[in-house]
Amino acid sequence: EMDTLSTNAQEMASSADEAAENSKQAKQKGQKGQQMAENAVNEVTDIQDTTEETVDQIEELSENMDKIDEIVDVITKVAEQTDMIAVNASVEASRAGESGESFAVVAEEIKRLAEETKDSASQIESQIKEIRDQTDSTVKKVNDTNEGVESGVETIEESIGELEEVIEQVESMDSTIQDVGEITSEQAQSSK
Repeated sequence: EMDTLSTNAQEMASSADEAAENSKQAKQKGQKGQQMAENAVNEVTDIQDTTEETVDQIEELSENMDKIDEIVDVITKVAEQTDMIAVNASVEASRAGESGESFAVVAEEIKRLAEETKDSASQIESQIKEIRDQTDSTVKKVNDTNEGVESGVETIEESIGELEEVIEQVESMDSTIQDVGEITSEQAQSSK
C-alpha cells in the first residue's frame, strides 16, 4: 500500500510538473499576445496620425480653392464689364459710320475675348465645384476611417486588459500548481 501511495504521489508530482510547464507556456503566449496587441495599437495610432494629417492637407487645399474661386469671380466680373464696354464700343462704331468700321472690328474681337474669358471662368468654377465635392467626400471618408481606427484602438486596448487578467490568473495558477507539486514531491519522498 505504501508503494501505491508512493507511485500515486510520484505520478501527481509528474502531473503537477507538466501542468506547471503548460501554465508557463500559456503565460508566455499571453505575454506575446499582449505585446502583439500593444504593437497593433502603436501601428493603428500611426495610421490615425497620418489620416489626421491628410485631413489637414485636404482642408488647406479647400482653403486654396476658395482663393481660386475669388480670383475666378474677379475674372468673371472683368469679362462681363469688358463685354459691356465692347457692346458700347460697337454702338459708337456704328454711329460713326464708315470711319468707325475698323473700330467695330476691334470691338467685336474684344467682345469675343470677353465671352471666351467668361466661358473659361465658368469652366474653372465647375471644376472647382467638382474638386470641392470630391474633397468633401474624401474628408468624410477619412473621418469615418478615423472613427473606425479609434474604435479599433479601444477594442485592442480592451483586449490587452483582458490578456493582462489572463496572465495574472495563469501566474496564480502556476504558483498553486508549483505548491501542489512541491507538496506531492515531499509526500512521494516521505512515503519511500
